[in-house]
Amino acid sequence: MSDEFHIIDTYSREQAIADSVLHDVSEIAKDAGFKCPVYMTNRLHSDMTPSDDVKKKFGCDYVGRVWDTVWMASLAVRRSPNSHRLIKFKVLLPTTDYGRPFSPRHLVNLWMVLENEAITIMYPDEY
Repeated sequence: MSDEFHIIDTYSREQAIADSVLHDVSEIAKDAGFKCPVYMTNRLHSDMTPSDDVKKKFGCDYVGRVWDTVWMASLAVRRSPNSHRLIKFKVLLPTTDYGRPFSPRHLVNLWMVLENEAITIMYPDEY
């Protein structure tokens, strides 16, 4: 058996952005202190636009939700040792009305993967 392996296909970050698999949130992330590109997976990014009911109840919008997410990611990076490639963190992300503002059910687990001088934020099951 050979120790070599052969790559049969690749999927670049640029292709993922063009296909809307990844979304660039670097401009907002710069304000949170990130100096490298920051991306969100499509599924997480789609949750950044709240429904009209959630907007009315919680007063949140797309930019605010992205900001909250990248800010909590920046705090997680500061607490993490430099050698960690995968960093877990949580953010309040109201998606439906549970009867009271900011219940524990709004606390969402997210992962941040540091790879090739860029960061991708995603749900754990997207890794």
